[in-house]
Amino acid sequence: MKRTKIVKVVFELFEDSNYFMNEAKKCDQDSSSQQRFVRASILSAWAGFEGWINKTCFDLAKTLKNLTVHDRGFLLEKKVELKNGLFNLSNSDNYETIEHKIEFLVINIAHGRLDKKNRYWKNFKAVKGIRDSIVHPKETRNMACSIVDCDLTIETLKYYIALLAKKVYKSTLNL
Repeated sequence: MKRTKIVKVVFELFEDSNYFMNEAKKCDQDSSSQQRFVRASILSAWAGFEGWINKTCFDLAKTLKNLTVHDRGFLLEKKVELKNGLFNLSNSDNYETIEHKIEFLVINIAHGRLDKKNRYWKNFKAVKGIRDSIVHPKETRNMACSIVDCDLTIETLKYYIALLAKKVYKSTLNL
């Protein structure tokens, strides 16, 4: 696969994530410094992952010819409107969850199956919960993260990028 600028940034964000995790390991356990590095590690990995997913969706919407207007709207995160009896993309945004994007890519683009009972999907849901506890803090959520959370985040998100690269692009992408 040709490395675009965006893929380069994805690689760099995962390198940042590993760097921050290694810095966290040097800190006293549960210290504010360790928490700072752990959060930076998790958010860097997530940013790389989400950037790759969004770039993949955009590229596919622009290059695949057999997509319906609804498929294209989903991939571009645009609302589909009925105008003069025809469905068309609007200029209005219609944001989708990352889970829905993964499902759509695996099932509709790669014509595969997404096993929601396997450990990677369960890990993904756990990682999303960790990310959400940082990005959307609430009194009812545990906002402390650990180095184990970093490892889980990096491993799980790399797994899904590699899986989707293989299924969607028929190529290997090792981060």
